[in-house]
Amino acid sequence: MPSPQQRGVGVGLASMAERAAELGGTFTVADAPGGGTVITAVLPGRAAGRAGRRG
Repeated sequence: MPSPQQRGVGVGLASMAERAAELGGTFTVADAPGGGTVITAVLPGRAAGRAGRRG
């Protein structure tokens, strides 16, 4: 398997993708010549009644 650098993805982006996956989400990077780059992270939310509670 190629390293993140060999795939053209920085270690920071690879780390963000791993974190998103660990949380049950997705992380994508899309680019187009002359069109910029779009980075999207989609993470599952909490039920409204549980938001902000710990323990």
